[in-house]
Amino acid sequence: MMSKREKDWRKIDSRLIGLGREIGKYFKEMFIIDEEKLRKEPEYENKFHIGRPRSMPESVVRLGFIYHAVFGLQWRQTEGLLKEIVGEEFVATYPQIRERSKHYEAEGAKIIKLPGNRGSICIFTDLLKQNDFFIDSTGLSLKRRSLWRSFKFKNPLNQKWVKMHILMNKEGQICALALTNSMVSDSEIFREILRYVLRHSRIYGDKAYFARKNYKMSAERNIEFHSPPKKNARTVAKGVPSYRKEVLMYKKLGYERWAADTGYKQRFNKEYIFARYKAIFGESINDRTLLPIFSSAILRCSLLNSSLIPKPK
Repeated sequence: MMSKREKDWRKIDSRLIGLGREIGKYFKEMFIIDEEKLRKEPEYENKFHIGRPRSMPESVVRLGFIYHAVFGLQWRQTEGLLKEIVGEEFVATYPQIRERSKHYEAEGAKIIKLPGNRGSICIFTDLLKQNDFFIDSTGLSLKRRSLWRSFKFKNPLNQKWVKMHILMNKEGQICALALTNSMVSDSEIFREILRYVLRHSRIYGDKAYFARKNYKMSAERNIEFHSPPKKNARTVAKGVPSYRKEVLMYKKLGYERWAADTGYKQRFNKEYIFARYKAIFGESINDRTLLPIFSSAILRCSLLNSSLIPKPK
């Protein structure tokens, strides 16, 4: 069996680029290419760009990034697809396409980078109106194959995955997105996102978000926060009366009545957001570092939000 060092990457590159060209043949008829505009586009961009002059138009980069993020094409396949659709004159090599696609920002979105290269947060400011919000997290695998071997042989080094945190409203739209490594806690992301939620809103989270710091910050911002208390939760305020009130109410009423009185039950109707995301885009990721994964997640969540916008009558 050929080792990683002995692989002939030129043959692999040509094979994947050729496969991308074959895929591009099916999409070529969908596009009308204006070569004059594509030639003028880099000239206009270079007036405001600092550094090496760009030869590839930004519209071509965006097109390749959409096919990579939405359809899961590898970057080499994306290069071949663009060369087939647009033409080799306007397409650079796949490392340049990948590098320029890392910094994708959706319209009306604010990007916050966590210290220590632990992840990033995207806030869709247009959707953060006074509302009922639901926050949750899920895992995305960095491996295309399943992780059964890692669990069977108890090898945590092979369990490569990232965490995706989502804040959604009652209409099912994604209002905030965070992508972090597996070591970042849910409560830490909750407090970062809470800074941008409007006052007098209401947020629901599962037991992972049950912490005094979360209740304290919510009370300071006049935001109503509900999370089911843990089994060992104590009725001690420690300067956070809303925390003590939640625990007393939960122990007195029980889960069913507590969930009905606080409105926590409607949170379960929003769990389908993760199912939609993984059913459409898959559970695995082609990229390996947080920045390109985060850019792809922003585009995917923007597409999910646009599919929920009601059509005008």
